[in-house]
Amino acid sequence: VGSVVIGAELGREDHGSIPGKCDREGAGTNARTDPRTRLNWCPNNPALLGCNVGAGIEVKLRLRRPNRDSDFIPLDQVLDTMLHELCHNAHGPHNANFYKLWDELRKVRFLS
Repeated sequence: VGSVVIGAELGREDHGSIPGKCDREGAGTNARTDPRTRLNWCPNNPALLGCNVGAGIEVKLRLRRPNRDSDFIPLDQVLDTMLHELCHNAHGPHNANFYKLWDELRKVRFLS
Protein backbone atom coordinates (compact mmCIF):
# COMPACT_ATOMS: atom_id res chain seq x y z
CA VAL A 1 0.00 0.00 0.00
CA GLY A 2 1.43 3.35 -0.95
CA SER A 3 0.36 6.84 -0.18
CA VAL A 4 1.33 10.43 -0.75
CA VAL A 5 1.39 12.67 2.29
CA ILE A 6 1.99 16.39 2.07
CA GLY A 7 3.73 18.55 4.62
CA ALA A 8 2.29 21.58 6.37
CA GLU A 9 2.51 23.54 3.14
CA LEU A 10 0.48 22.12 0.27
CA GLY A 11 2.74 20.97 -2.50
CA ARG A 12 5.64 20.01 -0.22
CA GLU A 13 5.46 16.25 -0.36
CA ASP A 14 6.82 13.57 1.92
CA HIS A 15 6.42 10.36 -0.01
CA GLY A 16 6.20 8.05 2.94
CA SER A 17 4.21 4.87 3.14
CA ILE A 18 1.38 4.36 5.57
CA PRO A 19 0.93 0.56 5.47
CA GLY A 20 -2.60 -0.70 5.96
CA LYS A 21 -3.98 2.75 6.72
CA CYS A 22 -5.08 3.67 3.24
CA ASP A 23 -7.82 1.07 3.05
CA ARG A 24 -9.34 2.19 6.36
CA GLU A 25 -8.95 5.94 5.86
CA GLY A 26 -12.26 7.55 5.05
CA ALA A 27 -14.16 4.28 5.08
CA GLY A 28 -17.59 4.62 6.60
CA THR A 29 -19.41 1.73 8.24
CA ASN A 30 -20.92 0.69 4.91
CA ALA A 31 -17.96 1.58 2.70
CA ARG A 32 -17.58 -2.00 1.45
CA THR A 33 -21.27 -2.59 0.73
CA ASP A 34 -22.54 0.74 -0.58
CA PRO A 35 -20.87 1.75 -3.88
CA ARG A 36 -21.90 5.40 -3.38
CA THR A 37 -19.82 5.55 -0.20
CA ARG A 38 -16.81 4.00 -1.90
CA LEU A 39 -16.76 6.81 -4.45
CA ASN A 40 -16.34 9.43 -1.74
CA TRP A 41 -12.90 8.98 -0.17
CA CYS A 42 -12.32 11.39 2.71
CA PRO A 43 -9.33 10.27 4.78
CA ASN A 44 -9.04 11.42 8.37
CA ASN A 45 -5.44 12.48 7.78
CA PRO A 46 -5.75 15.91 6.12
CA ALA A 47 -2.30 15.54 4.54
CA LEU A 48 -3.10 12.26 2.75
CA LEU A 49 -3.60 12.95 -0.97
CA GLY A 50 -3.89 9.44 -2.35
CA CYS A 51 -3.39 5.74 -1.86
CA ASN A 52 -3.12 2.55 -3.86
CA VAL A 53 -4.87 -0.56 -2.57
CA GLY A 54 -3.94 -4.03 -3.75
CA ALA A 55 -1.43 -2.98 -6.42
CA GLY A 56 -4.00 -1.00 -8.34
CA ILE A 57 -7.27 -2.74 -7.47
CA GLU A 58 -8.26 0.66 -6.12
CA VAL A 59 -6.49 4.00 -6.49
CA LYS A 60 -7.95 6.68 -4.25
CA LEU A 61 -7.29 10.39 -4.76
CA ARG A 62 -8.27 13.39 -2.68
CA LEU A 63 -9.89 16.01 -4.90
CA ARG A 64 -10.98 18.59 -2.33
CA ARG A 65 -9.07 20.29 0.46
CA PRO A 66 -9.99 19.00 3.93
CA ASN A 67 -12.98 20.73 5.53
CA ARG A 68 -13.40 22.98 2.48
CA ASP A 69 -15.83 21.20 0.16
CA SER A 70 -15.88 23.98 -2.42
CA ASP A 71 -12.07 24.23 -2.65
CA PHE A 72 -10.47 21.74 -5.03
CA ILE A 73 -6.83 20.66 -4.90
CA PRO A 74 -5.01 21.99 -7.99
CA LEU A 75 -5.23 19.64 -10.98
CA ASP A 76 -1.44 19.40 -11.35
CA GLN A 77 -1.15 18.17 -7.78
CA VAL A 78 -3.96 15.61 -8.26
CA LEU A 79 -2.32 14.36 -11.49
CA ASP A 80 1.08 14.07 -9.81
CA THR A 81 -0.50 12.14 -6.94
CA MET A 82 -2.22 9.84 -9.46
CA LEU A 83 1.11 9.16 -11.20
CA HIS A 84 2.65 8.43 -7.80
CA GLU A 85 -0.09 5.96 -6.92
CA LEU A 86 0.05 4.27 -10.33
CA CYS A 87 3.81 3.75 -9.89
CA HIS A 88 2.92 1.50 -6.96
CA ASN A 89 1.38 -0.92 -9.49
CA ALA A 90 4.87 -1.63 -10.84
CA HIS A 91 6.97 -0.98 -7.72
CA GLY A 92 5.26 -1.34 -4.35
CA PRO A 93 7.80 0.25 -2.03
CA HIS A 94 9.34 3.69 -2.36
CA ASN A 95 12.72 2.65 -3.72
CA ALA A 96 15.06 3.76 -6.51
CA ASN A 97 13.04 1.92 -9.19
CA PHE A 98 9.83 3.53 -7.95
CA TYR A 99 11.27 7.05 -8.08
CA LYS A 100 12.88 6.43 -11.47
CA LEU A 101 9.52 5.39 -12.96
CA TRP A 102 7.73 8.31 -11.30
CA ASP A 103 10.28 10.76 -12.72
CA GLU A 104 9.90 9.24 -16.21
CA LEU A 105 6.10 9.53 -16.05
CA ARG A 106 6.34 13.12 -14.85
CA LYS A 107 8.57 14.00 -17.83
CA VAL A 108 6.12 12.40 -20.29
CA ARG A 109 3.19 14.22 -18.67
CA PHE A 110 4.87 17.61 -18.98
CA LEU A 111 5.94 16.99 -22.60
CA SER A 112 2.37 16.47 -23.81
